[in-house]
Amino acid sequence: MIFVRRNLVRLEIISCIAMISFLSIAFVQEAYAPATVYTILWLDWVPIADIAVSGNGQYVASVEQPGTLRFNDRSSETALWNWTATGETLLSVAISRNGDCVAVGSNQRVYFWVGAASLTGTNPATNPTWNSTSLGRIERRCLAMSDDGNYLAACGTGDYAYYWRDTKGHSQGSFNVQTTWDYGFISMAEAVDISSDGDCVAVGTKTPSVAYWKGARTLTGHGLSEPQPDWLSTKINSAISVVDVAISDDGNYVAAVSHSITGELYYWASAKALEGDPTPTWHNELWGGSIFDAVAISGDGNSVVGGATSGVYFWSNATRLHDLPSNPTPDWVYAIADLVKDVAISSAGEYIAAATDSAAYFLNSTGNSLWNPPYVTDALLSSLSLSEDGGTLAMATVGSTAHALDTGFRATSESEPVGGILMPIDIFALLWPYLLAAGLAFLATIALVYKRRTQLLSAR
Repeated sequence: MIFVRRNLVRLEIISCIAMISFLSIAFVQEAYAPATVYTILWLDWVPIADIAVSGNGQYVASVEQPGTLRFNDRSSETALWNWTATGETLLSVAISRNGDCVAVGSNQRVYFWVGAASLTGTNPATNPTWNSTSLGRIERRCLAMSDDGNYLAACGTGDYAYYWRDTKGHSQGSFNVQTTWDYGFISMAEAVDISSDGDCVAVGTKTPSVAYWKGARTLTGHGLSEPQPDWLSTKINSAISVVDVAISDDGNYVAAVSHSITGELYYWASAKALEGDPTPTWHNELWGGSIFDAVAISGDGNSVVGGATSGVYFWSNATRLHDLPSNPTPDWVYAIADLVKDVAISSAGEYIAAATDSAAYFLNSTGNSLWNPPYVTDALLSSLSLSEDGGTLAMATVGSTAHALDTGFRATSESEPVGGILMPIDIFALLWPYLLAAGLAFLATIALVYKRRTQLLSAR
């Protein structure tokens, strides 16, 4: 009997120690669980048509319907300044990397600001530095700016593409500034993008086709003859239109998506060396009634993301893919049962943002969702914009709200991205509550075992 009692005591001790170990592991796992929750920086309850965050993530420019430009710091929903157009509707917005230059497109022309980050107040203190001649409607996706803000491209006013050089060189209050060059297509121009240095421009049209210019900063001419694009690719299996284009930082890689029966994404490598009517280097077709509606490309052109009715599609090593011997399939597809109407990607390709009508998704380059659940909005999402490091995301909903979020993730200078806002970690401070709880449980167990042992000895 004594032998049995001693074994019972030993079993109780072993069970308690096992429980303590399990709790300790659970505590440590919880302590080291990654922080994946976004932070809402601010909400601005105004009807927004388009929104853009600066490359450095510090400023957000948005156009409020019908005709007000709002310029915000990352930290506050109260605009640093705003400007209201007279008798015009603002439709699109673009911002330079450091936020110091802003352009908006209206239903008539382009307006441009230099020194935007230092402005305060309202009209006339915030009147634009210059405005263009009358052009027509500059819709969303039809306005693009170089990183330094000194070069600007636009389209969407019918069948023309427009380009301005030395945009920061005009005197304050310049009116009816002419384009440096423009070019007329045989069909509607639907989307435009520009390289970081402003020297390469890509335009998607309704023909459908994709046009490309290199050396854009030195070109001149107006109309249908000059400057001719370096290449105009019509080898696109689409019966409808190219709806979005994206160009790499150096201008050497171009991606586009078209609406068609199958829905297709196209990619041109070595774009600066192409000429004539080149066939895309590779493409991907969607079937079953799905379509692509948005495309984004990393700074080096090596990562491509497409937004479609069936989800988010991602390709890595895009610069080395080819259609032959077969069309390259995506690395992964993040299935979403809704149209993905806008996408964005961080400069190095680590993070992807995607918007449906009612929610924003934030993914990494391996296709894992970093927000669970996704960010649900109060109204229909219309556009989004992501900073270069992936840390700041701005979103606009149709006629309702501007959203600015800290994504909870930010790329670093290291080769691997780091989750969460970078902070020095004090391991002891992180774990001491759990260690204390484990220690108290251990002391309680010792006391219980001692008491039970005493009772057994007394009974014997």
